[in-house]
Amino acid sequence: MIRKTVDSGINDAISTVVGVVLLLGLLVCVTAFINVYYVPSWVKDDEASHNRQVFADFSSIPGAINDLVLANDTGVTRSQRIKLGSGSIPFISRGSSWGTLGVSPEGSFTVSADVLVKNITAKTINRDLGCGHVNITDVSCVSEFYIDIAKIQGTSEDFPATFQYITINFAGQSGKTRILIRPDENHPGEGKSSLQLSTWMRKSDDEYTIIDRTYINRSVSALTTINHRIDLLSPCYGFNKVLNDATTPYNLTITNSTGIDGEHIYCNITYYEYNRTIEHHSQVSNGILTYESKNRHFIDQRFIYQNGAIFLCQTPNASMRIGSNIVICDADNFTSVVMPLLSIATTEHGTPGIGGSGVEELQMRLDRAGVVLFADGANTDDVTITIDPPEGASDFRKNYLDSWVSHFTELTRGTSITMTPAPVYLSDYAGINITLNGSIHLTIQDATIQGRIATISS
Repeated sequence: MIRKTVDSGINDAISTVVGVVLLLGLLVCVTAFINVYYVPSWVKDDEASHNRQVFADFSSIPGAINDLVLANDTGVTRSQRIKLGSGSIPFISRGSSWGTLGVSPEGSFTVSADVLVKNITAKTINRDLGCGHVNITDVSCVSEFYIDIAKIQGTSEDFPATFQYITINFAGQSGKTRILIRPDENHPGEGKSSLQLSTWMRKSDDEYTIIDRTYINRSVSALTTINHRIDLLSPCYGFNKVLNDATTPYNLTITNSTGIDGEHIYCNITYYEYNRTIEHHSQVSNGILTYESKNRHFIDQRFIYQNGAIFLCQTPNASMRIGSNIVICDADNFTSVVMPLLSIATTEHGTPGIGGSGVEELQMRLDRAGVVLFADGANTDDVTITIDPPEGASDFRKNYLDSWVSHFTELTRGTSITMTPAPVYLSDYAGINITLNGSIHLTIQDATIQGRIATISS
């Protein structure tokens, strides 16, 4: 009886052990099955979702940089947080993918052109009008304009018969100003005259209409010294408005009629002369911002910011997903081409790049911003853009440069600009030359952004 009881206990123990072993084996099989068939899919989905989120965060960078440039405030820092890795599943797959975020000096963008440049030179004229007239050409603006009348020559009999005047005419424009010296209606026949400033506007070749008339001095005696100075830029006179509304550059001709003695009429003018010369201008931006994933199951992706554009790269493929801020649009007599050049540099003692799985912060600060203005109107016939891609295999560089060609093709569509000759690839796709042809008004916007990486969590 005792032996039966012992055998029964041993059998129960063996059954329990066997059951536990079978259960553990089943658990191991299920776990292995999940790890083999489900975990890679789950991790892949998580890494794909993470890459989409990183791309959304990375795509906020152009807007942040544009805000810094528009504000033109070097004391402001904009930040963008990016989680570098993902894919960890508790108790099942504790490993995690990782990534790198950095600032790199590679990838240059160069704009060059033979462009008309405006040169502004300050000049002063102080001359009597005995010569009959003074011509001033290519005027950008006038800061001082005085007519000094020292003395009027003539007799009372001369006044009714002759209008004596100084004429200031805009060559090729509608404004004309006459400074008349004529009899005062209030003192007819008494040898009195008045100084009258009249502003005229052209209606036709030989017809003008008076838009403003001011009597400066109603009691001027003939054959006397008056020493009167007329400030033509005074807001009291219509001439000031005509001058401000004139299209620059303009020409001025000051003419003295024969009825006024030129030795006693002077003009004193300080103005800025506007000249245009052709100069070769070349300007370059350098640097990119980049994120590169190191996934375990999902395809690795690389996001690149260069000169305002965002690229999505899956080696060897590369495509521009967010276009640059380059503007090409037709105006009346030319095509406006606005070229932003945005350089990316690392801050002094800053971290240019970092890798890991935690959350990192890209901090951006404006170092400088400016606009390079050339001559007004059409100032060049062609603009050459040279683009160097980031490092990578030859087929990647070609696809990257092809994206820029497609971007410029779309920008010039429907405008007067042509891409002639066809884009020229440099040896082994180390770069590309894109030439824009047409009647072009070129403007270059130039800015440098300092970037650094700051760790938020690990």
